[in-house]
Amino acid sequence: MSEVWDKAQQLESQWWKIKKNEIISRDYREEIKKRALRIEALIDKQLKGGSGRKLLEIGGGATQLIDLFRQGEKYAVDPLADMYQAEFTEVLAPGTSWHKAKAENMPFEDNFFDVIVIRNVLDHVDSVSKAMSEMKRVLKKSGILYLGMNTFSGPYYIYKLIVKDPEHPHTFTPDSIKGHIIRSGFDIVDSISDAKENMSHFTDRLASVPKYKVILRDIVFHMNSFHFSEFLLRKS
Repeated sequence: MSEVWDKAQQLESQWWKIKKNEIISRDYREEIKKRALRIEALIDKQLKGGSGRKLLEIGGGATQLIDLFRQGEKYAVDPLADMYQAEFTEVLAPGTSWHKAKAENMPFEDNFFDVIVIRNVLDHVDSVSKAMSEMKRVLKKSGILYLGMNTFSGPYYIYKLIVKDPEHPHTFTPDSIKGHIIRSGFDIVDSISDAKENMSHFTDRLASVPKYKVILRDIVFHMNSFHFSEFLLRKS
């Protein structure tokens, strides 16, 4: 998988640079803020107290969510950390401690974090099982892991398996992502499927999206083959 992952990282870096003007735009940043505050509220329902929390986001890139959380000591892990810090200084919070590392091998002590956020990242990792194991290692027993992921079913899932997306080495169904969670030693304490705020990003009309892709996305959306699966997890 590592050769596939290396290629995916190259494409990922290119994608962010191409999309930079859209990503740093005021409208886009407002959407990211709404998303962040919604996720923070979900986490707050599960945890008591927030001022002393240690927060980690994995693979947040230039749309880092915990930067917009209202409190907590914030850390970020991303194998492309150097690129984001060089290209997106205007939108990254200066107080977040960045670390260039893979999700499979993070430079933190056991049971270090109260909160981990990983949104639309698990399909980018080198090894899903190792990444999940590492998240379990660094999360406190009392902590919460928020995991959000694009998932697919029906004809579009079959299409995704046949026509490999080089930027995304892994593809999940709503059930298969649950299987990874359970096998990794986490309990699901809450789950949300296809929340309106998450589904909107699939049908957004970004200026740089070719028309044929917009048409294809509309077809897939109306076939109910695209989903967004969210989970709040605790260590078993």
